[in-house]
Amino acid sequence: MDTQLASLWNTAWQSLTDLAGSTAYASTVLQAFGSEQGVSPEDLEGLRQGLLAEGRLGLTLEEQAEGETLGWDPLTGVIRLEAALLAEGADPQLAQRRLVEEIGRAIDAQLNGGTGAWGQAGARTFANLLLGAATGEAAPSLSAPEAITLQDSSAQDSFTASSGSLLASDPESARLRYGLEGASATSQTVHGVVYDLSKAGAYGTLYLNSSTGQYRFQPRSDWQLNAQSSSGSDTFQLSVSDGASSTSTALVVNFSGSHEAPEQYVVIDDAAPVLTAEAQSLWEQALTNASQRLAELVSNPNRDALLNDVFGNAGTESATFEANKQALLDTISGL
Repeated sequence: MDTQLASLWNTAWQSLTDLAGSTAYASTVLQAFGSEQGVSPEDLEGLRQGLLAEGRLGLTLEEQAEGETLGWDPLTGVIRLEAALLAEGADPQLAQRRLVEEIGRAIDAQLNGGTGAWGQAGARTFANLLLGAATGEAAPSLSAPEAITLQDSSAQDSFTASSGSLLASDPESARLRYGLEGASATSQTVHGVVYDLSKAGAYGTLYLNSSTGQYRFQPRSDWQLNAQSSSGSDTFQLSVSDGASSTSTALVVNFSGSHEAPEQYVVIDDAAPVLTAEAQSLWEQALTNASQRLAELVSNPNRDALLNDVFGNAGTESATFEANKQALLDTISGL
């Protein structure tokens, strides 16, 4: 390996060993090469050790000769760069980026088998994360999703979930990752879609698959929304990243409130019941005891497990069950 190739090679591996020793290692690798099936912790640790080892994943670097395959060769482990990238006066940053992309393809194959799962898109995202945006590289685009409207009437209404997919593209065809500002990690599966991010809002909870951009808005329970008479809107900030730059947009949820018509009752006996002093005292004590027990439930660190054990989801979609459970806890907290 000549001096120029050796310098290029050593610089690339210094970046990789720095990554392997950093706290950003797992998130960087998973953003570029994680899959729906998941990359195991053992696979991540095996790759990390390989990046730190002298063997450098069994890869070598050469200048492409006439008739030879360009890029990473999965059969031999050789990475061949075109002569134009190595010529005098060429931009060394372009050669460095191309080399890191080809190393990324080899990493993809180690984690996901075969020749990898994400191809050039994953490799470009990996280079973006490791080296930053390339000169002149444009940020990905992200279309604003259609607003969601929850219409309340004077009747007792039912509110259904809304689903969709974020529309994004990247000029450099890098692998994209989607985000939800202020979200918490979760794992909710609805109709075969796994949502790994969620954020609760005023009128419901938004779930997002950070790999595909699929989202689902689960309204709060019918009785909670029917009880609200005032109108309003809620905004969820969404983003897409190619590893170097990102673009944001908003999903708006509009709620149109209404005063519900009063329930109708048939009066059988207009004589109001009167409790004795002793009965009234017992009734008030029962209410106090019940409120204390409910307060203890809300503050119990194992409350979610207890509620799941008692009620289960009884065939209810996971996201709906979680939303109803949260609505119950919110109501109890307000007593």
